Amino acid sequence: MGNVVTVGPNTALVISSGRNDARIRVGGRAFVLYCLQRVDRLSLELRTIEVNSNGATTLKGVPVNVLGICQVKVSGFKESSDGRLLRDDNAIRLAAQHFLGATEAEIEATVKRTMEGHQRAILGTLTIEEIYRERTAFSNKVRELAAEDVRLMGLEIVSYTIASLTDDEGYLDALGVTQVEEVKRKAQEGKAINDNAARKIIAEQNLNASLYENEAKKKQEESNRDVITAQQHYNEEINVASARAEAARGIETTKQEVVKLRETTKVNEEEVRRKRVELDGTVKATAEAELYMQERKAEGALAASRADAERIRLIGAAEADAARLKAQVEIEVMQSKADAYKHYGHAALAVQSIEMMPKIAAAIAKPLENTDRMVFMAGGSGENSGGPSRLIQDIARSMTTVTETASAMTGIDVNEVIKKYAESYIAGGGGGADGGGGNNPARPAGQASLPAAAQPRDAGAAGRNRAAQSPARQGSPPAGANARSPPAAFGSPPMAPMSPPVAGPSPGTWDQPE
Repeated sequence: MGNVVTVGPNTALVISSGRNDARIRVGGRAFVLYCLQRVDRLSLELRTIEVNSNGATTLKGVPVNVLGICQVKVSGFKESSDGRLLRDDNAIRLAAQHFLGATEAEIEATVKRTMEGHQRAILGTLTIEEIYRERTAFSNKVRELAAEDVRLMGLEIVSYTIASLTDDEGYLDALGVTQVEEVKRKAQEGKAINDNAARKIIAEQNLNASLYENEAKKKQEESNRDVITAQQHYNEEINVASARAEAARGIETTKQEVVKLRETTKVNEEEVRRKRVELDGTVKATAEAELYMQERKAEGALAASRADAERIRLIGAAEADAARLKAQVEIEVMQSKADAYKHYGHAALAVQSIEMMPKIAAAIAKPLENTDRMVFMAGGSGENSGGPSRLIQDIARSMTTVTETASAMTGIDVNEVIKKYAESYIAGGGGGADGGGGNNPARPAGQASLPAAAQPRDAGAAGRNRAAQSPARQGSPPAGANARSPPAAFGSPPMAPMSPPVAGPSPGTWDQPE
C-alpha cells in the first residue's frame, strides 16, 4: 500500500528508494510506497539575496561600499538549442545533495557568502571611476565569475545588479561635483548656443513672415483699389441709366397724372353740381322744418307764459284778499280788545294779571327741570326745619312774591280779587257768571259781572259764539241790554269761575259782554 503525492510546478519531488537512484518529478503526482520509498520536496522558486560589501578596496585602494542584488534559483529546466525547455535533473540532484533538509535562511546565507567573495574580488580589479561609470560591466564580471561556483551547487544566477555605490571619504561626491559642473557648463553653453540660434531663426522667420504679410497686404490693397474703381465706374453707368429711366418714368407719370387730373376735375365738377342741387333742396327743407318748429315752440311758450301769468295773478289776488280779510279780522279783534279794556277797565287788567300768574310760576320753576334728584337735609324744628316742608314754604313765598309784584305793577290788589272770586264761586255753588253754573244769585241792578272773555276759553263754546254774534264788534252794546259797568275794585258782584290757566285764552283776547 502506498500514498499518492502531488506537487505544483514550482516544487520538485525527490523520491528515494533502496535499489534505484532517486526519481525526480517536477509538478504532477507520484505514488509512494509505505516504508519502501521516501519523498522530499525541493523548492524551485526564485530567491532574492542582498550582497553587501562594506569597506571593499578598489584598484587604487579607495574603500567603497557596494550593495548588490542577486537573484538565484535551483536550475530546474534549461533551454535546448531548438528553444525547448528540458528538465535539468543533474542540477536538481546537485541542489538536493547540498540543500535537501536545509532551511531557506541557510540556503540564502551560503549563496550570499559566495557572491560577496566574488564581488570583492571584482572590486579589487577596477578603479572607482570604472565602477561608477560602468556598472553594467561590473555586474557582468561578477556574474560570470560566480556562475561556475553556483552551478556546482545546482543553482543558477538569474540576475545581478549594483543597487548602490558609496564611500565614506566623499570621493564619489567630489567626482560627481566635477562631472556635474562640467555637465552644467556644457548644458549652459549648449542652451545659450541653442537660444541664440533659436532667436536668430525666430527673427528670420518673423522678418520673412512680415515681408510676406506686407506683400500680401499690398496685393490685397491693389486688388481692393481695382475692385472699388471698377465698382465706381459701374455705379456711374448704373446711375446714368437709372436717372434716364427715372426721368422717363417721371415724364410718363406726369402725363398720366395730368390726364387723370383732368378726368378727376370733370368728375368733381359734376359731383359739386349734384351736391349743390341736393344741398339746396336739403337746406331749404331743413330751414322750413326748423322755422315751423320754432313757430310752434314760440306759440307754446306764449300760451304757457299767459297761463303762468294768469295763475300768478289769481294767486296774488287770492293772497291779497286773504291778507285783507286777515287784517280786517285783526283790526276787529284789536277794536274789540280796546272796547273791552275801555268798558271794563281795572277788572280786565286784573283778569289779565291772574291769567299770567301760572306762566310766571312756570318760569320760576323752570330751572328745576334740569334737576336729577333732590337731597333734603333736616335741621332745626318748626318753621326753620329743613326737608320737603322747607321746599314747600319756599314755593309758597315765591307765589306770594309773584302776586305782590302783579299788584304793584297794576295797582290792583290781586289777592283781594282772587279772594272775592273764590267767595263768589263758593256762594254760587260752583256755577259760572250769567247763569253759567245754574245756582248764581241774581245780580244787583246796575252792576256787571266779568266779561266772558275774562273767563277761560274752556268755559264753553257758547260764550264765544255769543260774542261772535254780538253787535259789540261794531263798537256799541246791544239795544235794551242792562247797562253794565265794572264794579269799583270788584267790590260785590260775583266773578265767573276760573279754570286752570294752561287751558285759558291768550292774553289780550276778549269777548264782548252779553
